[in-house]
Amino acid sequence: MYKWFLVILSTLLVACGPEARQTHAADEEVAMTVDGHARQYWMHTPPTYQSDRSVPLVLVLHGGQGDGHKVSEQTGFSRVSDREGFVVVYPSSIAKKTPWYDGRDTANTGIDDVAFIEAVVKDIQRKRNIDLRRVYVTGVSAGGAMTQHLACERSDLFTAYASVIANMSISLAKKCRPSSPVSMLLINGVADPIMPYNGGEIRKGRRAGNGGSVMSVKQTTDFWVRNNGCGKSPARSELEDRDRRDGTRVSVAHYAQCQKGSEVRLLSIKGGGHTWPGSPMPSKGLRKRIVGVTSQDINASDVVWSFFQQHSR
Repeated sequence: MYKWFLVILSTLLVACGPEARQTHAADEEVAMTVDGHARQYWMHTPPTYQSDRSVPLVLVLHGGQGDGHKVSEQTGFSRVSDREGFVVVYPSSIAKKTPWYDGRDTANTGIDDVAFIEAVVKDIQRKRNIDLRRVYVTGVSAGGAMTQHLACERSDLFTAYASVIANMSISLAKKCRPSSPVSMLLINGVADPIMPYNGGEIRKGRRAGNGGSVMSVKQTTDFWVRNNGCGKSPARSELEDRDRRDGTRVSVAHYAQCQKGSEVRLLSIKGGGHTWPGSPMPSKGLRKRIVGVTSQDINASDVVWSFFQQHSR
Protein backbone atom coordinates (compact mmCIF):
# COMPACT_ATOMS: atom_id res chain seq x y z
CA MET A 1 0.00 0.00 0.00
CA TYR A 2 1.29 3.45 -0.77
CA LYS A 3 2.53 5.60 2.10
CA TRP A 4 0.70 8.58 0.81
CA PHE A 5 -2.82 9.91 0.78
CA LEU A 6 -5.01 10.12 -2.25
CA VAL A 7 -6.34 13.60 -2.87
CA ILE A 8 -9.11 14.17 -5.35
CA LEU A 9 -8.71 17.79 -6.30
CA SER A 10 -11.99 18.15 -8.16
CA THR A 11 -14.48 16.39 -10.37
CA LEU A 12 -16.88 18.56 -12.31
CA LEU A 13 -19.86 17.58 -14.41
CA VAL A 14 -20.85 20.14 -16.99
CA ALA A 15 -24.04 19.67 -18.99
CA CYS A 16 -23.74 20.69 -22.63
CA GLY A 17 -26.86 20.19 -24.75
CA PRO A 18 -28.36 16.70 -24.83
CA GLU A 19 -25.14 15.01 -23.58
CA ALA A 20 -23.12 15.53 -20.42
CA ARG A 21 -19.49 16.45 -20.82
CA GLN A 22 -17.28 15.41 -17.92
CA THR A 23 -14.26 17.43 -16.83
CA HIS A 24 -11.66 15.96 -14.45
CA ALA A 25 -8.83 17.48 -12.46
CA ALA A 26 -7.76 14.68 -10.18
CA ASP A 27 -5.06 12.39 -8.87
CA GLU A 28 -6.45 8.91 -8.55
CA GLU A 29 -4.99 5.68 -7.21
CA VAL A 30 -6.39 2.65 -9.04
CA ALA A 31 -6.23 -0.94 -7.80
CA MET A 32 -6.66 -3.87 -10.17
CA THR A 33 -6.00 -7.60 -10.37
CA VAL A 34 -3.80 -8.98 -13.16
CA ASP A 35 -2.98 -12.70 -13.43
CA GLY A 36 -4.24 -13.16 -9.88
CA HIS A 37 -1.96 -10.46 -8.44
CA ALA A 38 -3.06 -7.20 -6.81
CA ARG A 39 -1.55 -4.29 -8.74
CA GLN A 40 -1.79 -0.50 -8.57
CA TYR A 41 -1.24 2.57 -10.67
CA TRP A 42 -1.63 6.28 -10.05
CA MET A 43 -3.34 8.41 -12.70
CA HIS A 44 -3.11 12.17 -13.06
CA THR A 45 -5.71 13.91 -15.20
CA PRO A 46 -5.02 17.51 -16.25
CA PRO A 47 -7.61 20.14 -15.29
CA THR A 48 -8.26 20.90 -18.97
CA TYR A 49 -9.46 17.35 -19.71
CA GLN A 50 -12.94 17.01 -21.20
CA SER A 51 -14.46 13.63 -21.93
CA ASP A 52 -15.61 14.60 -25.43
CA ARG A 53 -12.03 15.26 -26.60
CA SER A 54 -9.38 12.57 -26.95
CA VAL A 55 -5.98 13.27 -25.38
CA PRO A 56 -2.55 11.60 -25.41
CA LEU A 57 -1.52 9.11 -22.73
CA VAL A 58 1.95 8.87 -21.16
CA LEU A 59 3.04 6.04 -18.87
CA VAL A 60 6.01 6.72 -16.56
CA LEU A 61 7.75 3.69 -15.03
CA HIS A 62 9.69 3.99 -11.78
CA GLY A 63 13.14 2.67 -10.97
CA GLY A 64 14.25 0.11 -8.41
CA GLN A 65 13.08 0.64 -4.82
CA GLY A 66 10.45 3.01 -6.18
CA ASP A 67 6.73 3.18 -6.85
CA GLY A 68 4.28 5.22 -8.90
CA HIS A 69 4.05 8.04 -6.38
CA LYS A 70 7.82 8.37 -5.98
CA VAL A 71 8.51 8.61 -9.71
CA SER A 72 5.81 11.26 -10.10
CA GLU A 73 7.71 13.42 -7.61
CA GLN A 74 11.09 12.51 -9.10
CA THR A 75 10.13 13.51 -12.65
CA GLY A 76 7.53 16.23 -12.12
CA PHE A 77 5.66 14.80 -15.12
CA SER A 78 2.26 15.82 -13.75
CA ARG A 79 3.21 19.47 -14.19
CA VAL A 80 3.99 18.79 -17.85
CA SER A 81 0.63 17.00 -18.08
CA ASP A 82 -1.19 20.06 -16.72
CA ARG A 83 0.62 22.36 -19.14
CA GLU A 84 0.23 20.17 -22.24
CA GLY A 85 -3.12 18.49 -21.56
CA PHE A 86 -2.28 14.76 -21.63
CA VAL A 87 -3.14 12.06 -19.10
CA VAL A 88 -0.10 10.68 -17.25
CA VAL A 89 -0.06 7.36 -15.42
CA TYR A 90 2.46 5.96 -12.96
CA PRO A 91 2.20 2.17 -12.57
CA SER A 92 3.90 0.38 -9.66
CA SER A 93 5.83 -2.88 -9.78
CA ILE A 94 4.48 -5.85 -7.81
CA ALA A 95 6.25 -4.74 -4.62
CA LYS A 96 8.65 -1.95 -3.66
CA LYS A 97 11.64 -4.28 -3.31
CA THR A 98 10.67 -6.36 -6.33
CA PRO A 99 11.89 -4.90 -9.64
CA TRP A 100 10.09 -4.86 -12.95
CA TYR A 101 10.57 -8.02 -15.01
CA ASP A 102 12.50 -5.98 -17.54
CA GLY A 103 14.32 -8.75 -19.38
CA ARG A 104 17.32 -8.99 -17.04
CA ASP A 105 18.01 -12.44 -15.64
CA THR A 106 18.46 -10.86 -12.21
CA ALA A 107 15.04 -9.21 -12.44
CA ASN A 108 13.03 -12.31 -13.32
CA THR A 109 10.39 -12.38 -10.60
CA GLY A 110 7.99 -14.67 -12.41
CA ILE A 111 5.61 -11.72 -12.82
CA ASP A 112 4.36 -10.82 -16.30
CA ASP A 113 4.78 -7.06 -16.20
CA VAL A 114 4.17 -6.74 -19.94
CA ALA A 115 0.67 -8.13 -19.35
CA PHE A 116 0.24 -5.72 -16.44
CA ILE A 117 1.18 -2.68 -18.54
CA GLU A 118 -1.18 -3.84 -21.30
CA ALA A 119 -3.96 -4.16 -18.71
CA VAL A 120 -3.22 -0.65 -17.40
CA VAL A 121 -3.48 0.86 -20.88
CA LYS A 122 -6.79 -0.92 -21.52
CA ASP A 123 -8.16 0.16 -18.13
CA ILE A 124 -7.28 3.80 -18.75
CA GLN A 125 -8.93 3.66 -22.17
CA ARG A 126 -12.15 2.73 -20.39
CA LYS A 127 -11.82 5.57 -17.90
CA ARG A 128 -10.58 8.38 -20.15
CA ASN A 129 -10.97 9.41 -23.78
CA ILE A 130 -7.49 8.49 -25.03
CA ASP A 131 -6.15 9.21 -28.50
CA LEU A 132 -4.92 5.73 -29.50
CA ARG A 133 -2.55 7.28 -32.04
CA ARG A 134 -0.63 8.95 -29.22
CA VAL A 135 0.16 6.48 -26.44
CA TYR A 136 3.69 6.69 -25.04
CA VAL A 137 5.90 5.14 -22.36
CA THR A 138 9.01 6.30 -20.54
CA GLY A 139 10.91 5.04 -17.54
CA VAL A 140 13.91 5.69 -15.31
CA SER A 141 16.62 3.14 -14.44
CA ALA A 142 14.80 -0.22 -14.08
CA GLY A 143 11.78 1.58 -15.52
CA GLY A 144 13.90 2.54 -18.53
CA ALA A 145 14.94 -1.10 -18.92
CA MET A 146 11.26 -2.05 -18.71
CA THR A 147 10.49 0.56 -21.38
CA GLN A 148 12.96 -1.13 -23.73
CA HIS A 149 11.51 -4.52 -22.83
CA LEU A 150 8.07 -3.22 -23.85
CA ALA A 151 9.55 -2.02 -27.14
CA CYS A 152 10.85 -5.55 -27.72
CA GLU A 153 7.63 -7.32 -26.78
CA ARG A 154 4.90 -4.85 -27.77
CA SER A 155 6.17 -2.42 -30.38
CA ASP A 156 2.53 -2.09 -31.47
CA LEU A 157 1.25 -0.91 -28.09
CA PHE A 158 3.03 2.44 -27.84
CA THR A 159 3.74 5.14 -30.40
CA ALA A 160 7.19 6.07 -29.04
CA TYR A 161 9.49 5.08 -26.18
CA ALA A 162 11.95 6.97 -23.94
CA SER A 163 14.48 5.18 -21.75
CA VAL A 164 16.33 7.24 -19.12
CA ILE A 165 19.58 6.02 -17.45
CA ALA A 166 19.11 2.42 -18.64
CA ASN A 167 21.15 0.31 -21.05
CA MET A 168 19.75 -2.80 -22.71
CA SER A 169 20.64 -5.94 -20.77
CA ILE A 170 22.65 -8.71 -22.43
CA SER A 171 19.87 -11.19 -21.72
CA LEU A 172 17.19 -8.98 -23.30
CA ALA A 173 19.30 -8.28 -26.38
CA LYS A 174 19.49 -12.00 -27.12
CA LYS A 175 15.71 -12.34 -27.37
CA CYS A 176 14.50 -8.87 -28.40
CA ARG A 177 12.66 -9.10 -31.73
CA PRO A 178 10.37 -6.08 -32.18
CA SER A 179 7.63 -6.61 -34.74
CA SER A 180 8.21 -3.15 -36.26
CA PRO A 181 10.52 -0.12 -36.05
CA VAL A 182 10.15 1.86 -32.82
CA SER A 183 10.99 5.49 -32.14
CA MET A 184 13.39 5.42 -29.19
CA LEU A 185 14.85 8.21 -27.09
CA LEU A 186 17.80 7.31 -24.84
CA ILE A 187 19.12 9.60 -22.10
CA ASN A 188 22.23 8.38 -20.25
CA GLY A 189 24.79 9.82 -17.86
CA VAL A 190 28.38 9.27 -18.95
CA ALA A 191 29.52 9.34 -15.29
CA ASP A 192 26.70 7.08 -14.05
CA PRO A 193 28.11 5.12 -11.07
CA ILE A 194 25.36 2.47 -11.18
CA MET A 195 24.45 1.89 -14.85
CA PRO A 196 27.85 1.62 -16.63
CA TYR A 197 27.88 3.87 -19.69
CA ASN A 198 30.45 1.60 -21.37
CA GLY A 199 28.63 -1.60 -20.44
CA GLY A 200 29.34 -4.33 -17.90
CA GLU A 201 27.80 -5.15 -14.54
CA ILE A 202 25.17 -2.89 -13.00
CA ARG A 203 26.15 -1.95 -9.48
CA LYS A 204 24.19 -3.95 -6.91
CA GLY A 205 23.19 -3.07 -3.39
CA ARG A 206 20.40 -1.94 -1.11
CA ARG A 207 20.33 1.51 -2.70
CA ALA A 208 21.56 0.51 -6.15
CA GLY A 209 19.23 -2.28 -7.30
CA ASN A 210 19.45 -5.87 -8.50
CA GLY A 211 22.41 -5.74 -10.86
CA GLY A 212 22.79 -7.64 -14.13
CA SER A 213 24.96 -7.40 -17.23
CA VAL A 214 24.23 -4.68 -19.77
CA MET A 215 25.49 -3.58 -23.15
CA SER A 216 27.16 -0.20 -23.49
CA VAL A 217 25.11 2.86 -24.37
CA LYS A 218 26.65 2.76 -27.85
CA GLN A 219 25.68 -0.90 -28.31
CA THR A 220 22.17 -0.16 -27.02
CA THR A 221 21.82 2.73 -29.45
CA ASP A 222 23.20 0.62 -32.31
CA PHE A 223 20.63 -2.08 -31.53
CA TRP A 224 17.73 0.32 -32.06
CA VAL A 225 19.40 1.91 -35.09
CA ARG A 226 19.66 -1.53 -36.73
CA ASN A 227 16.12 -2.46 -35.73
CA ASN A 228 14.77 0.73 -37.32
CA GLY A 229 16.91 0.49 -40.46
CA CYS A 230 18.42 3.93 -39.81
CA GLY A 231 21.37 5.48 -41.55
CA LYS A 232 24.62 4.83 -39.71
CA SER A 233 25.77 8.46 -39.53
CA PRO A 234 23.82 10.53 -36.98
CA ALA A 235 23.52 14.30 -36.84
CA ARG A 236 25.53 15.41 -33.82
CA SER A 237 25.17 18.52 -31.69
CA GLU A 238 25.87 19.87 -28.22
CA LEU A 239 23.22 21.61 -26.16
CA GLU A 240 23.63 24.88 -24.31
CA ASP A 241 25.35 24.70 -20.93
CA ARG A 242 22.46 26.19 -18.99
CA ASP A 243 23.91 25.52 -15.54
CA ARG A 244 27.68 25.77 -15.45
CA ARG A 245 27.72 25.00 -11.75
CA ASP A 246 26.63 21.35 -12.18
CA GLY A 247 29.64 20.39 -14.30
CA THR A 248 27.61 18.62 -16.99
CA ARG A 249 27.23 19.02 -20.76
CA VAL A 250 24.69 17.33 -23.03
CA SER A 251 25.56 15.99 -26.48
CA VAL A 252 23.01 14.66 -28.96
CA ALA A 253 23.25 11.95 -31.62
CA HIS A 254 20.16 11.91 -33.85
CA TYR A 255 19.40 9.10 -36.29
CA ALA A 256 16.53 10.43 -38.40
CA GLN A 257 16.59 8.44 -41.66
CA CYS A 258 14.78 5.38 -40.34
CA GLN A 259 12.00 3.10 -41.58
CA LYS A 260 8.33 4.01 -41.22
CA GLY A 261 9.08 7.48 -39.86
CA SER A 262 10.83 6.16 -36.77
CA GLU A 263 13.93 7.70 -35.22
CA VAL A 264 16.58 7.07 -32.58
CA ARG A 265 17.89 9.91 -30.46
CA LEU A 266 20.64 9.63 -27.83
CA LEU A 267 21.38 12.31 -25.25
CA SER A 268 24.69 11.65 -23.48
CA ILE A 269 25.25 13.73 -20.36
CA LYS A 270 28.94 14.26 -19.68
CA GLY A 271 29.39 14.36 -15.91
CA GLY A 272 25.79 13.18 -15.40
CA GLY A 273 24.97 10.43 -12.91
CA HIS A 274 22.20 7.93 -12.27
CA THR A 275 19.47 10.54 -11.97
CA TRP A 276 16.53 12.09 -13.85
CA PRO A 277 17.99 15.25 -15.45
CA GLY A 278 16.29 18.43 -14.26
CA SER A 279 14.53 16.55 -11.46
CA PRO A 280 12.72 18.73 -8.91
CA MET A 281 14.32 16.35 -6.37
CA PRO A 282 18.05 16.61 -7.26
CA SER A 283 20.46 14.30 -5.45
CA LYS A 284 22.24 15.74 -2.40
CA GLY A 285 24.58 14.58 0.34
CA LEU A 286 24.87 10.81 0.74
CA ARG A 287 22.51 10.14 -2.14
CA LYS A 288 24.60 12.33 -4.44
CA ARG A 289 27.69 10.29 -3.53
CA ILE A 290 25.79 7.12 -4.47
CA VAL A 291 24.02 8.18 -7.68
CA GLY A 292 26.13 11.08 -8.93
CA VAL A 293 25.28 14.51 -10.32
CA THR A 294 21.84 15.59 -11.53
CA SER A 295 22.26 17.66 -14.67
CA GLN A 296 20.24 20.87 -14.80
CA ASP A 297 21.12 21.62 -18.42
CA ILE A 298 17.94 19.85 -19.55
CA ASN A 299 14.63 18.88 -18.00
CA ALA A 300 14.19 15.25 -19.01
CA SER A 301 10.40 15.44 -18.67
CA ASP A 302 10.24 18.30 -21.16
CA VAL A 303 12.71 16.57 -23.50
CA VAL A 304 10.75 13.31 -23.38
CA TRP A 305 7.43 15.03 -24.05
CA SER A 306 8.93 17.04 -26.92
CA PHE A 307 10.16 13.76 -28.45
CA PHE A 308 6.74 12.13 -28.00
CA GLN A 309 4.96 15.07 -29.62
CA GLN A 310 6.79 14.38 -32.86
CA HIS A 311 5.23 10.94 -33.19
CA SER A 312 1.68 9.91 -33.98
CA ARG A 313 0.36 6.80 -35.69
